[in-house]
Amino acid sequence: MVTVSSLLDLYTVHLKMARDGITHPSEHALAFMQGLVEKLRGLETSEAIRIEESGNGGNVLGRFIRVASGELLAEIRIDPAAERLAP
Repeated sequence: MVTVSSLLDLYTVHLKMARDGITHPSEHALAFMQGLVEKLRGLETSEAIRIEESGNGGNVLGRFIRVASGELLAEIRIDPAAERLAP
């Protein structure tokens, strides 16, 4: 588990790098990060978030879940064969 604060710091840096042209994430990945950051900004910074990953060789599904309430904040599919985020 991680805290809202640590995820917010991480994804804020990723978004800044994309805006500055340092990284070039897909539109899908950029929209995911922006949506996650917006949701995280509305939460208490010390709140615990569980990150779950599922999949076996095909697409991997990543889920970001509030521990206290079980609310799904965001999910994203990752296609490891293509090494990219899948819509």
